[in-house]
Amino acid sequence: MRGRRRDWTRGLCLGLLLSVALLAPVPGAAGPGTAADEAVPDAETAAAALLGQPVAALLDVPGLPQRLRVLAGGRQRAMAAALRLPGPPLRRAEGERYIYGWGCAPAPSGCGEQGVFLAWEPAGERLFTVLVDGGRPVLTVPPRASRSWPAALAGPVREFNVEAAGLIRFGQ
Repeated sequence: MRGRRRDWTRGLCLGLLLSVALLAPVPGAAGPGTAADEAVPDAETAAAALLGQPVAALLDVPGLPQRLRVLAGGRQRAMAAALRLPGPPLRRAEGERYIYGWGCAPAPSGCGEQGVFLAWEPAGERLFTVLVDGGRPVLTVPPRASRSWPAALAGPVREFNVEAAGLIRFGQ
């Protein structure tokens, strides 16, 4: 019995190794300048294509929706609703390093009642967000006291929600 089990597991392991080897990409098979390279635009090209679109367009950036879902934690439903709210088009912050935008509840309540501010740094793939729900900021990523928020985003966050901007400690 023991010999059969060992033969069976050895065969399974060899089968798995063979399937992994067959599915692995062949190094150098797709050289530079091929269609595979052209299909994945660099971060700056993708960022330039987003300018002028609503904040929800950031969800088209590969990997961002999954990160937002994790960052929102128990506030995923509020985040999803806020991302669909109207707001100004995406634009670049001072220094051209960050792309930002927001969505707010319609007047008269506006961003003071419900909304989301979202900024993305294409070069470093960093994400900054403020979620306002029920008239107060309920989520800031990175945390508001961390000094990880760049000073270039202080003005845009202030435009979005003065109370949230007052709570965040902006760095250099």
